[in-house]
Amino acid sequence: MMRILSLLLSITLSTASLEAADRYLVATRHAPLATQLRMLRDSDEFRSRGIRAFESADAFAADLTAGDVAELKRSSEVRFITPVVERHAFV
Repeated sequence: MMRILSLLLSITLSTASLEAADRYLVATRHAPLATQLRMLRDSDEFRSRGIRAFESADAFAADLTAGDVAELKRSSEVRFITPVVERHAFV
């Protein structure tokens, strides 16, 4: 019984600490790969966040948590952040 209780408690605590990540577009003041943003310089973070830098615009798309968005909004390298909204041409 104690094993089951401790297992349930550990599962509850581990899932409660995970934040849901949503897809965002982040516009930067310079080319994304030339900025000093940590998530763009760290290859593990780059991969885990599904970052896609655009060639035609100073922007990138990434899977971000609410904490990541708040951190990026404080950066002088970021112009704006907007969530990705799925759109369809025909309803």
